[in-house]
Amino acid sequence: METELEKWKAEVAKKSSTCSCENLAELYEKRKIAESLDELCDFLQANVDVENPKPEDMEFLQDCMKAQADFNKAVSAYHTCLNECIKDGKVISLYAFYRHDKGDYLEIAACAKCHQQIDILVKKEIS
Repeated sequence: METELEKWKAEVAKKSSTCSCENLAELYEKRKIAESLDELCDFLQANVDVENPKPEDMEFLQDCMKAQADFNKAVSAYHTCLNECIKDGKVISLYAFYRHDKGDYLEIAACAKCHQQIDILVKKEIS
C-alpha cells in the first residue's frame, strides 16, 4: 500500500513534462532517447528468462545486455546535459516540501524561461 508521501511524489512526478522553449531541445532529445531505450530494455527482458537463459536465447540475451549498456550511457548523457543546462541558467532547481519539519522534500528541475517542471532531481526519503 502506498504511503501518503509516495502518493505525493507520484502527483509531483505527473507534473513533469516538456516545454516548447528551444534552449532545452537538446535536453529533451536526450531524454527521449533514454526513454525509448528503457522501453526496449523492458521489452527484451520480458521476452527472455534472464535468470535461466536457454542456449537459443544467448543472442537475444546479448541484445538485451547491449540495450542496457546503451540505456545507461543515454541516462548519463541526459544527466550531463541537465547539469550543463543548470550551470548555463537554462534550468532552475526548486524545492517542494512535503513535511518541512521532517525535512522531506523533492528537488525539482524547471525551465528557467517558462517555469515548466521538467524533472525530479532528488527525493529525500523519510528515515
